[in-house]
Amino acid sequence: MNAIVIGSGPSGLMAALSLAKENVDVIVIDGNEKIGKKLLITGNGKCNYTKLLPVNDFLKGVVRNANFLKTALYHFSSQDAVDFFASLGVESTIEEDNRVYPKSLKSQTIVDALVNECQKYNVKFLLNNKVSKVYKEDNKFVVEVPHNAFVSDKLVLACGGKSYPLTGSTGNGYLFAKEFGHTIVPIRSSLCDIYLKDKFLEKLDGFSFDGIGFKVVGKNFSKSLNGNIKFYKDRISGHVVKNMSSYINREEITNMELDFKVGVNEEELDKLLVQKFMANSNREISRTLTAFVPYLVSSVILSELNIKDNLPCNAVTKEMRKGFIKYLKHFPLTFLKLAPIEEAIVTSGGIDTKEINPKNMESKLVPNMYIVGEMVDVDALIGGYSIQIALAMGNLVK
Repeated sequence: MNAIVIGSGPSGLMAALSLAKENVDVIVIDGNEKIGKKLLITGNGKCNYTKLLPVNDFLKGVVRNANFLKTALYHFSSQDAVDFFASLGVESTIEEDNRVYPKSLKSQTIVDALVNECQKYNVKFLLNNKVSKVYKEDNKFVVEVPHNAFVSDKLVLACGGKSYPLTGSTGNGYLFAKEFGHTIVPIRSSLCDIYLKDKFLEKLDGFSFDGIGFKVVGKNFSKSLNGNIKFYKDRISGHVVKNMSSYINREEITNMELDFKVGVNEEELDKLLVQKFMANSNREISRTLTAFVPYLVSSVILSELNIKDNLPCNAVTKEMRKGFIKYLKHFPLTFLKLAPIEEAIVTSGGIDTKEINPKNMESKLVPNMYIVGEMVDVDALIGGYSIQIALAMGNLVK
């Protein structure tokens, strides 16, 4: 019995290892010059490979098709991932928000551990060979590469999505699966920046704000997240923005706004403003408002309200104060688009989960063909979820 795995990301490497442990002869084919090319750049090269949470809590971070992943994650949980790498000699460290990294803080550590373990079980690697065609003939899978073709009893599609194309994620896996009759849920950007139409962004270019509230409303959708946002001249970024992109990439957006004073309601904010203005009656409003938000933000809000920066606090009217409160709590943004998929961290969409057996990741349409990793229509939040999901999927392949 032999198998071919197309793709050497975390799902492909785990699938190869899982099959090899069952005495299957495995060859991993990858078009890149090195193994795990995308894995090497994750977490800024530090490889946040999982988020240490009980399975039920982990599943809350899965945006799409969480139920499909239950079997995979109960068989290979985040704790199992930590224990697995420990068994391979990789010490891990748990940082803020239960994110787990190799203690070396180098992605290469994770890749080397997986490759060394695969080689212990005689897994072979064929790099720099882009697969051009895959088909079935006489009940065998045929995988064509330049100047050669390989035949196998089992086939694992672990080709990745379409984000970060320079790492080899060209979307060819979707084409292979489609040739076998699989349905492709339209692919979209996920975990990406959000582009806006607003001119005020030019004033905030490069500015970061912690603890900001971000709310997006759609026709039948409303989502609020809190966190850090970084402003650029044409877009917003940061973890809260990237996570929001995962929730909204299939929605029609009708409203988007920021809350600069999370945890303080409008009535409380009004009282605080009145107190501050009375205590600083002759001071410029732009300077006084820095007690509530950084000067750059107050300056932008005043500009949007057509209020002069140098207006003394004793000249502020009730209507002006109400306007400022509205902008502090409901600062409007004008949505343009999500960043293109080439700039996204992961791909949303892909092979329909209804066509894959969640118990072993085998195609329900093609016996002995398995589909794992980013190719599948499953995506999650930032912070170690995606790699954990890929590892858990690959682990199920037998």
